[in-house]
Amino acid sequence: GVNKKLDSAGNTRMVFFGHFVDRLFSMPLVIYSLCLVANAEMGETILLLGLDMLMVLCSAIGATQLHPWKWIWWTFGCVLLVVLAVQLWMVYVKAKEANSPSSTGILILTLLTICTAFVYPAVWVLGEEGLEAFDINVETGVTVMADLVGKVVFGLYLLFAVLGAEEEDAEGAEKTSLV
Repeated sequence: GVNKKLDSAGNTRMVFFGHFVDRLFSMPLVIYSLCLVANAEMGETILLLGLDMLMVLCSAIGATQLHPWKWIWWTFGCVLLVVLAVQLWMVYVKAKEANSPSSTGILILTLLTICTAFVYPAVWVLGEEGLEAFDINVETGVTVMADLVGKVVFGLYLLFAVLGAEEEDAEGAEKTSLV
């Protein structure tokens, strides 16, 4: 998972490839779950998954490159992130227009996914791979917190608030959601 790279000034910087591998597998699962709950079309789902994987690959490639190439890859990854965010928002809008019973939950899951997705390029640019504005401990801490919110909180909210509410609505039972 960890690789040391030398920059043009001869300084050693660390690249955490395990983080990129994690994002390559976990974020598509989050996006796929969101698309399933929102009843997104298969084409939209495949587009979102492809955008996410390309974005992560751009970040990983940029982390291995030196100036100016790392910034070109970072910029391309950010452009893909903006397109991904817009497309995720459109999935929510379509679910809301279809009067989905869980549209409020889909809104929260969409915002959670978009907001945490924007943390990663910010950490990339300010951390070891980018400007080195803060040390590796801060970079790791912020990344872990974004992972916890973007994956664990997402999963718990999806399970208890969104899917639990849909199940109770289907049974006609009282709403007793924990969230």
